[in-house]
Amino acid sequence: MKVYLMAATAGLCAGAWPLVMKPANLGGGAIAISYCVFSLAAALFLFVVVEKLQAPAQAGVPAGWWWAIAASILAAAALLLLSIVIPQVSREKLGAVYAVLILVQITVPVLYHTVLQLYEHHAADPRRLAGAAAALIAAYLLST
Repeated sequence: MKVYLMAATAGLCAGAWPLVMKPANLGGGAIAISYCVFSLAAALFLFVVVEKLQAPAQAGVPAGWWWAIAASILAAAALLLLSIVIPQVSREKLGAVYAVLILVQITVPVLYHTVLQLYEHHAADPRRLAGAAAALIAAYLLST
């Protein structure tokens, strides 16, 4: 249960930061720098303090640095695109634009899980497929 509460809190923060950033009236570069500086501070805290207090999540498993690099490139692309979008969208439309981002973001892991199910079990959960379709339809409706 603690994991879901932490995930929900992370979602709350992730959903709120562009809405809080918009009134700062910064350009895309300044938004990205601000995000990166505070994210780096949080990452250093996590690395220095938290990881020293607990064992790594997968002790004995070698780090997959190529996967980490690929994931970081995807995160950087998301940050760059969102940093370009925030200054270009009015405060009134920012919520809808960010909702589209989140709905697509929700759909990606659902489709990933569905592909894994198809590969491993040759079947997919129709509820997950319906949920992914509903999220994509909602994203489309919010963007028009």
